[in-house]
Amino acid sequence: MGLLLIYIFGCIKFADFDKYAPMPAADKDIESVWFVGGAKLFFRALPFPCFFFVGNESLNLAAHDTKNPKVDIPWGYFTSFTTVAVLTFALIFVGCSVAPGTIFLPVYAVAPLTPGYMLLFDLDLHKALCLSL
Repeated sequence: MGLLLIYIFGCIKFADFDKYAPMPAADKDIESVWFVGGAKLFFRALPFPCFFFVGNESLNLAAHDTKNPKVDIPWGYFTSFTTVAVLTFALIFVGCSVAPGTIFLPVYAVAPLTPGYMLLFDLDLHKALCLSL
């Protein structure tokens, strides 16, 4: 989580949403404008943000370890989902608005944070890729 926060707060100064992730015009085909590479590539990339939520469902396994599970488990679910949702939104916003933007997103599909780390720490591709993974 520390590297993600460093990425988010460090790359905000490089973010330009209008330049790197422009909104589509209303008269164009919605699939070709909203999804880089079309809807097929969108659905291929969809599992990546879903991986953020893996593990939240196992919080109920900690019920026998808490003193007050009726209060602690719902609070744990709330805080974990809130944290993950805020981090996911921030990462998607910052990741799309840092150069090269959404145009080259299919190129960096495995490690989409690589260009941001390259800008933030002035790293070459391989070192930034290691941070990204």
